Amino acid sequence: MGAGGALLGPDEAQALEPDEVQAQVSATGAQQTVWDYEADVVIAGGGCAGLTAAIRARDLGASVLVVDQNFDLGGRMLHSAGRMSLGGGDPVQQRDMNGESDQEGFITVAPSENPEEIDDSVDLLFTDITDW
Repeated sequence: MGAGGALLGPDEAQALEPDEVQAQVSATGAQQTVWDYEADVVIAGGGCAGLTAAIRARDLGASVLVVDQNFDLGGRMLHSAGRMSLGGGDPVQQRDMNGESDQEGFITVAPSENPEEIDDSVDLLFTDITDW
């Protein structure tokens, strides 16, 4: 993305450049920004949830505009060192969710836990295991 933080069009992400925004001066002397833009979906906030919603709307064919208070996008996600998977996960996650095997042989280590085998009973989760 870029300065301005707008996702546009169903086929590609574009950034609204600063020279595309017209600034006008009001009668009081305060500078106002005038936008002349149309979008199917307008998303307030370019954090993790906003970007995920924008990607999904764009994937469904909508033109999307993301508005954020900062000059860069990401919100609190910026603190994750870029370790965030937006838009449905990476191919390995998709493969695992579909129950497919690693045909290429890139990943040879089996998962340590299968989600079906994890005990998430309420009794176990709220049991005090600290020996005071």
